[in-house]
Amino acid sequence: MDVIFECSDGSLTTCYTDFKLWEKELALRPNNPNYSVLPYDASLVDIEHCIVESDGTIWRDASILEEYLAWRSDHNHNYKDGYYCGIYGISNSFKEYAKKYNASYFAVNKLKRKELYLDPTYNLLFLSKSQADKYINRLKSFQKKI
Repeated sequence: MDVIFECSDGSLTTCYTDFKLWEKELALRPNNPNYSVLPYDASLVDIEHCIVESDGTIWRDASILEEYLAWRSDHNHNYKDGYYCGIYGISNSFKEYAKKYNASYFAVNKLKRKELYLDPTYNLLFLSKSQADKYINRLKSFQKKI
């Protein structure tokens, strides 16, 4: 059984030992963790991916990127009978779909932990925590205007 663990900082790992090591590292140095603790050595350059330059989100291929852009403009896009139906499968929501079929893809490919940040609110992968914060702040400011 393939299991993916989510660490307290939102990053993903495929091994329980790595999960425990990373949680210990975050407990010791929450503001400045030592990224060399884990063996993950693949870079974004080595993995086939698409990046949305405007907001810093990372996507495994153009098809999921197109689904994300369609979902972002219309949150009811691809929903059938209460489920999100994407190219790779069916999930309860787009957020769950993105975590299951996009974030897990990068976790399985052992992407460097310092090159990704999984936003716990929307389950979207970002290049950094600062870009995820910008994205959320922009959404909140837009919601306040409405």
